[in-house]
Parts: sequence; C-alpha cells; structure tokens
Amino acid sequence: MFLLGDGDYGFLSPHQLPKGRYIARTIDDASSVAWMTTSEVSDLAKNHCAAVAATNIALYHAHRGAKQLLVNDDRVATFQALHRIVNNGPVAMLVPKVRIFYRQRGIPMHSQTSRNLKALKFGVRNNLIQAALLVDGLFNWHWVLVVGYRQYQDGRLFLQLVNGWEQTTEKYYEVGAGSFWMSSTTYWLE
Repeated sequence: MFLLGDGDYGFLSPHQLPKGRYIARTIDDASSVAWMTTSEVSDLAKNHCAAVAATNIALYHAHRGAKQLLVNDDRVATFQALHRIVNNGPVAMLVPKVRIFYRQRGIPMHSQTSRNLKALKFGVRNNLIQAALLVDGLFNWHWVLVVGYRQYQDGRLFLQLVNGWEQTTEKYYEVGAGSFWMSSTTYWLE
C-alpha cells in the first residue's frame, strides 16, 4: 500500500474490464435505485463518503420495501439524518452508526463484517447490500457499496460498485489492484 495514493482507488468502467469468460452476479434492483452521490450533498458535508454509503444502504433497503428508512420520503433529508450520526470522515467503523439510524427508524437490521471474498460473493448471490472500505493511501479512505462481481476464468475478481461519486452501478474494482480492500460489511433486514 502506498503512503500517498493517487485518489482514484482503481475504479474501472465496463470498457476497461478484461475480455474473456467470466461469471457475473448483481444484487436485485441495483440498477433501479436512485443512488446518492457525494457531489449532491457537498454543500452539507465534507469527507462524507461514509455518510453517503450509509444513505445508499438505506436507499437500497427502502427501495426493497423498508420505506420508513426514508426521512420525509426524501433522499437529502435521509442523508442529513444519517450524517448527524456518521459525521464527516474519515470514518473507520460504519456499522454502529448505521445501526443507530435503523433503530431510530424502527427497522431491525443485521450485519456481518468480513475480509473473506467467499462471504462477499455469498452476500451478492443472496441479494445483500454490502459496504466496503477501500484504502488508497495512509490518509485516503473511501466507502463504496458492493452490488455485484465478475469472476474471470483466470481467477481475477472484479467487484461491481456504487462508488458514491457517480449515480451508476457500472463501476468496478479489481480486488488487490489500485487500492487495498480493508473490509466489507453485509447489511440485511429481518
């Protein structure tokens, strides 16, 4: 890991992915969620990728039926409520803060943190949203959501992401390249 990263975390667009045979999985409804980006709320917070990732977890669960997670049925109001709990970054531990918000909204939430790729792929195959912390340098951390993966025949694994910078699920990260995957946490409802 570099002490000072380049700030791009190694995110790739689909046209930058390798050619060849692969198996791909994506969680249900990933492409139909109106994901929050850091630029949408940059006037409200700084270093706020953790709060945006937490908001996107709530937006995904709301899209899948837990509508009470939307504060006043509004994405920005939901971000503001979560930001009051998560605060500005860097944020190393996101789970307890997400749990507080879900408890406030009356939604039982479960989570499991892991650095195991088998668990990460299991979560995707079971339509479970996951937040991952990527490290690009000593002071460069970034929270993203894992919504899918591509496993190539040669063994390379690319995670499909909501990177928090763009409102798309068409960004990828090759595990072990461009930045360091610190951990991921799977979030699910009862």
